[in-house]
Amino acid sequence: MFNFFLSTLPLLDALQVKKAWGEKIKKHKKFPVYRNLRARITLRQIVGREPTDDEVADEAARIKSKDYTSSLTCKDVIKAFERGEEVRASYQNSTFGPFHFPSPLAL
Repeated sequence: MFNFFLSTLPLLDALQVKKAWGEKIKKHKKFPVYRNLRARITLRQIVGREPTDDEVADEAARIKSKDYTSSLTCKDVIKAFERGEEVRASYQNSTFGPFHFPSPLAL
């Protein structure tokens, strides 16, 4: 029983990290990095393709406004990273190296 519990710890920790980052990215407006991530994820859902830089800039400006509302969920953010759609952005914006979500199967 105890061995089973220990073997599930890395998986639980990875899921908790994914949810924490997903929630942070989903709701924060203060930093341009988060606004741009939110804009790209939202626009991919709306237009069904990779958004242009101008589209991202326009959406990020809307996100910054006080009256902006979004249907973006934590799950949407997590899925975008898991599909590899935001890997490029993480390399550009991270001081500490790539931000990625490990697959639960890889743990």
